[in-house]
Amino acid sequence: MSTYIVTYDLSAPARDYKRLFDYLKTYPYAHVVESTWVIKTYKTAATVRDEIARYVDSNDKVLVIQTTRNSAWIGLPDEVGNWLKQHLLSAA
Repeated sequence: MSTYIVTYDLSAPARDYKRLFDYLKTYPYAHVVESTWVIKTYKTAATVRDEIARYVDSNDKVLVIQTTRNSAWIGLPDEVGNWLKQHLLSAA
C-alpha cells in the first residue's frame, strides 16, 4: 500500500467541494492542512489524480505525490501527527 500527499488549489472559492472531500475520506487519511491530505491506497498516483478530476473544475490544480518514510513536520495537531507516525513512518 502506498501513501500519497494530495494537495490542490481550487479556483472557485464559493463552490461546494464536499464531493471531493467525501472522496478523499474513502481512504485511510489525514487532513493535514487546509488544501493537503495524506491518503493510503493500493492505487497509483495517476489513478488517484484521474478520480479526483471528477470532483474538481478544469481550472483547478491538483498534485498527487507518493511519500517516503523520510518525512518530518511541525505544528500539526497531535491527531494528525499521530496518524502520520502510524501510517507514514511505519514500515510499509
